[in-house]
Amino acid sequence: MGTSLFDALANVGMLGSFVLCIIDLLLGALLLCLAFRIVVGYVPSYTRSIAVLALTLVAMAAAVVVSGMLLPDDTYRLPIAVAAGFVVGIWAVNRLLMSRTGGGIGYARASLVQLVFMGAGFVLAMAFSAIMHGMH
Repeated sequence: MGTSLFDALANVGMLGSFVLCIIDLLLGALLLCLAFRIVVGYVPSYTRSIAVLALTLVAMAAAVVVSGMLLPDDTYRLPIAVAAGFVVGIWAVNRLLMSRTGGGIGYARASLVQLVFMGAGFVLAMAFSAIMHGMH
């Protein structure tokens, strides 16, 4: 049995989404390294930054799924996902991105790293949105 045009287009769309997720993960890890550098004073391992972001994204996806099953309204899905991503991100930054002595950086500094990271991501998203809106 052959593949229909719609199946082929859906597969291309899924492949594009997967590629964009990978690009987002790689660029996000660079942004996390920059936020860590601003707060702590040195650049952490890039692969560990990718692991932190992967854990954070999995936690956010799980929060969206669980909140979708538990809550009758979709209004609170985004705030719950952002809060879950923030808390798991703090934990992951403290556990995976080590200080120069080899220990965790502490939850206060990890919170600052997450705040700088999320704030910079928000600013970049708004700038990208303005550029895309200006091109329209």
